Amino acid sequence: MSLSLVQTQSEGESAPAASSESAEAGAATGAATEAEEAAGEPAAPSEEPASTTVPMEFKWEEGGDNVLVSGSFNSWQEKIALSKEGEVFTKMIDVPVGEHLYKFIVDDKWVINKNLPIKCDDDGLENNVLLVQPVS
Repeated sequence: MSLSLVQTQSEGESAPAASSESAEAGAATGAATEAEEAAGEPAAPSEEPASTTVPMEFKWEEGGDNVLVSGSFNSWQEKIALSKEGEVFTKMIDVPVGEHLYKFIVDDKWVINKNLPIKCDDDGLENNVLLVQPVS
């Protein structure tokens, strides 16, 4: 079993988002720009928002009929189904930058991949751990 860490960046994507302090400053700048537009002054071109997620491929190669994945990257709120091709289950998921704990659910049983990095959560339970780096 393995997790393929595939980071992709499409053309036009920019670096990860700045801190909320910078975002607030940007919001204030946006308001000033709208006021300038109302006054008939041309607005500066706006920048696209920075990408804060990276596409990652989750892969399960240890058998089973039904494989899902869930983790801190989605607040453990959604079980995402992996697609089966032959004997391998895979799914590309946009994962936020940062460290995330996750588990696979194989045939309704929560499991970890012992061949991938493991970290215990605050309750001492083992999870796989994924560190997502911003695409440069």
